[in-house]
Amino acid sequence: MFDGGSSGSGLGRFAWFQLGRMSAESSQRDLQTLDLVRDGLAGRRPVMVDQSYIDQLIDQIRINDGEVQKANNTIRAYMADVASWKEHANQWEQYAKALEVERDDSNLLLGMSNSLAERYKTNIDNNLEAFVNLRYFATNLQRFAEAGLANEPEYKQLAVRQQAAWANFANHRTITEIGDAVKDLVDTLERKVPR
Repeated sequence: MFDGGSSGSGLGRFAWFQLGRMSAESSQRDLQTLDLVRDGLAGRRPVMVDQSYIDQLIDQIRINDGEVQKANNTIRAYMADVASWKEHANQWEQYAKALEVERDDSNLLLGMSNSLAERYKTNIDNNLEAFVNLRYFATNLQRFAEAGLANEPEYKQLAVRQQAAWANFANHRTITEIGDAVKDLVDTLERKVPR
């Protein structure tokens, strides 16, 4: 009769069980080690990222997308105004040319037309430069947010300067230059972008 190996001639059931369990654990460790070696040779490493950080980046990208959309809509609206201004300037110029036949009035109208055309041209140039500068802000803010730099103090300073630029533009105070301070902020953030 078999009594589970208590006769002393072989291993007992418990010993066989333990031997099988240890063999399975050893095989599992060997497979895990093999997977780690394969991942290491392939250049893969497990990375743990906090979901709240990803959510924060996605939220910031959505905010920046909204700002870019707002900038694009404003630019489209002002480009339509620019086309209208150009049309008005062309109409005045044509009107002035038609009146050149009449000497007395032609010089007066031509001067008014040139003045108006120059004013429109200056307005167009200022607005185009403002559009370029606002796009500079929006593009860099979005790029740095996507690079994970939204919490950097320079990013926040750049965002504040963008808001001020929008306020100036909305109040019809044109933006004539970006300025060295803003360029320094962009350069500092540029150096922090992970490569």
